[in-house]
Amino acid sequence: MAAWVALTLLLPGAYASAEDTDSAHWGEMLRLEEAYFSGIPGADLPVGWGPGGWIDAWPPPGAPARDGGPVPSAHAARPLDGSPEDTEFMPECFDPEDIDLDDLPLDLRGIDHPPLLHWLEFYCTRGRRLLTGWFARAGRFRSMIEEELDRQQAPRDLLWVVAIESAFNPEAVSRAGAVGLWQFMPRTARGMGMRVDRRVDERRDMTTSTEHGIAYLLENHERFGTWPLALAAYNAGPGHVRGQIRQHNVNDFWSMDQYGAIFRGARNYAVRLLAIAIIDRQREVFGFDGVVDDEAWTWDEVQIGGGVRLSLVSSALGIDLAELRRLNPALLAPETPSDVSTWPLRIPEGMTGRFVEQFDQYRRRFGDTHERVVLRFGETIGHVARDAGVPERVLRHINDLPARGPVAYGTEVLVPLSGRRPGAPSSPSRPPVVLLPAQAFDYPGRVRVFYDVNPGDSLHEIARHFGVSVHQLRTWNDVDPDAVLWSGMTLQVFLADDRVLGHSRVRTEDEVRAIVLHSSEHEAWQQEEAQVQRARRRTYTVRSGDTVMGLASRFGVRSADIVRWNNLDANATIYVGQSLVVGR
Repeated sequence: MAAWVALTLLLPGAYASAEDTDSAHWGEMLRLEEAYFSGIPGADLPVGWGPGGWIDAWPPPGAPARDGGPVPSAHAARPLDGSPEDTEFMPECFDPEDIDLDDLPLDLRGIDHPPLLHWLEFYCTRGRRLLTGWFARAGRFRSMIEEELDRQQAPRDLLWVVAIESAFNPEAVSRAGAVGLWQFMPRTARGMGMRVDRRVDERRDMTTSTEHGIAYLLENHERFGTWPLALAAYNAGPGHVRGQIRQHNVNDFWSMDQYGAIFRGARNYAVRLLAIAIIDRQREVFGFDGVVDDEAWTWDEVQIGGGVRLSLVSSALGIDLAELRRLNPALLAPETPSDVSTWPLRIPEGMTGRFVEQFDQYRRRFGDTHERVVLRFGETIGHVARDAGVPERVLRHINDLPARGPVAYGTEVLVPLSGRRPGAPSSPSRPPVVLLPAQAFDYPGRVRVFYDVNPGDSLHEIARHFGVSVHQLRTWNDVDPDAVLWSGMTLQVFLADDRVLGHSRVRTEDEVRAIVLHSSEHEAWQQEEAQVQRARRRTYTVRSGDTVMGLASRFGVRSADIVRWNNLDANATIYVGQSLVVGR
């Protein structure tokens, strides 16, 4: 659970995945919270007996906050007999007497707790923009979450756990690895029965994580008996709260806050939620009654087989694959899990009829079977596309990959088994030629392989992958480690003969024709190539009305190339009956 990341959620950048529409003031408000965090009760000073008596864990009146302003405090040092002094806390934005004490959330019997008053003031002044955003975004999932809270007979105020945890972003990720609306850690999620693996992460699923998040809160409430303690346990872990109760021999949350028991972040976590719940219940008192909810996320749900490509469903529905992925954030792979017979898939609301009508048709047309290919080192999505006879743009769409750019080594790619282009490439009749330096190398116990350089490759990266040194690669291939490696180059690499090559895209000795530069074999090969190029030349007999520019457009080449290939004059003059080379 977010249990062990109490402070993480208060720091800028805690959410590695935040919606663009929310991020404008998100970082600013988190920084504001962090600054304020040091100036509220329980922030800096130790709890215990001091020269003037009992020292509470908050700054004395008038102490400077981190932002330079005074920090209001309801208490100074207490006298030795422990009796509280008469002090009054008057916040700037609301009158405590206007709060209806008969409408308080989560076991609260009153509001005369300094930390609570401070957080109430924060959220209606400097934190107003942050809380306004949370109130608005709550509309996305409020109905779904409140329905589950009612089903489990839990207080509706627990909705605001999601505000603090994830700002109602199901794809939120904390620095510590907590994920989803309710910010479950992997171990806690698995312990609650959720599936968390490389294909499915149910922490991201809106309904599944909500069901288990509420259940976990109810477990904590049953364990500790009060909601403030249950909330602190949700943040810091039940073991920590139980240990602090035993250590301090106190089980009243407000007394524990006063004594500095329980992690500071967890205490503030519970108080923050109580403050938000109070404001939500009595919005008019704090001036939030004009906030409008965001539009609710709605969807239909259909049962679909395991191992079905999401791109097939999105094509049948006529929607972007990104929209389907947004509704199903638990699916990390571009397909439904292959180890289940059926899977509940969310689709846009009102599209069940279209799905029923279109899906089978698209499945027959494009096929619903595919193989999984893991990109090897040195292998590009283009290589896989050519080997499979499938257009690269189709593979990128199926796998929800960017339209261009490299795809990381180790990425699993779905390759459809139908819908391939006729005449998919097969092994070439002539092995490719690799030109090598004049110096020969002989290493007993090693095997020579050939690696084709891809755009963006570096000598250091290649050396690290194959377990050799940059110096060795430089020696074997006459390359400069400071110079750029260009796509189209091929490097020879000598590896231990027992090294597994399955994770690398390399060619062996019998798959290439290795020729030493400036050898007699090299000269003979050059002559062979010249003859092949001449045979491959595409010629055209000029007709009336032809122009160099028109021929270039017709044959997909540049005008300058036609001029160069045919040694034309500066005016690119051609005549009827002339034989021109128009392609090579």
